[in-house]
Amino acid sequence: LTGLPFLVVDEETALASGMLRASAATGLGIFLLLIMAFRSLRRACVALLPIAVGTVVSLGAMYLLFETLDPITSSFAAVLMGLGIDFSVHLLARYDEDLRQGRTRREALFSSLSKAGPGVVTGAVTTALAFLTIATTEFTSYGRMGVITAIGLMVGLLTSLLLLPVILGRGNLEAHEDPPRPFGDAGY
Repeated sequence: LTGLPFLVVDEETALASGMLRASAATGLGIFLLLIMAFRSLRRACVALLPIAVGTVVSLGAMYLLFETLDPITSSFAAVLMGLGIDFSVHLLARYDEDLRQGRTRREALFSSLSKAGPGVVTGAVTTALAFLTIATTEFTSYGRMGVITAIGLMVGLLTSLLLLPVILGRGNLEAHEDPPRPFGDAGY
């Protein structure tokens, strides 16, 4: 079987498979780095939730808006994961820092959202707007990637701001918690 329809089907299959492999490799790499940085399996999993949600929603938006992958848009998930992980990392790092200073879990959550939150929101919105400007290009594939990456960044941001406090806030908020020492801290 030959011809354009069969080539299109083969190309879409190869792109979807490549996107899946690249996304899995990116996710695994980020997960391993998070385990090293936070020294906690729980915190690594919590940090990954917002980008997982953002990636899934972006993939759905891509299929609803554009229906197919192309060589450019097939790389959006790795880009989104690399940029979107910053939101939860900043919030979790601030939370842990406050816990190490002796604050209660409630105080640490509030501090994380009020002190790190504005910077995280500013960075996310700025990056999403930059990706949306790509939509003005005449090259359709880059425009599509810009739109779906911006959607994923905003979903990842909202998930970080809404889901992380819920997950971290489970249990007694007035209790003290001893987070693992950060990577590079010799404990002096």
